[in-house]
Amino acid sequence: MIGLGGYVVAADTLGEIAEKTGISKRLIDTVAEFNRAVDQNATDRLPVPKTNLINKIDTAPYYAIPILPGTPYTQGGPRVNTKGEVLDTDGKPIKGLYATGDLMSGNLTGLYVNRFGGYTGGLCTALTFGLITAENAVKL
Repeated sequence: MIGLGGYVVAADTLGEIAEKTGISKRLIDTVAEFNRAVDQNATDRLPVPKTNLINKIDTAPYYAIPILPGTPYTQGGPRVNTKGEVLDTDGKPIKGLYATGDLMSGNLTGLYVNRFGGYTGGLCTALTFGLITAENAVKL
């Protein structure tokens, strides 16, 4: 099924999903293992632990979409000060080295900030600190 610029595979069985997408037939065993863990309230013991606030995967039709792993912003990255200067391990600015946008992520405060609720692609941080770092860089 292709629509609205996306690609979705639909099937009545997990075996069909595996066949249509080229996913290993191990998908069937993996989902069966997952469903048993849900039934036994033991999802915390799965290879990738889950909370118990999940449901079994047992109702057709099944859908699959192609996805790629990634991260929408730097998790970690360099520490910076309020001028956008990158700090060394002693917390001192590294002359001439600046960071802005998603590169600096939550490292201005040292706190992790979950931006998925209203993620803007780092535009706010990029615009604000782009100006600040440019103003400081021209002073060199």
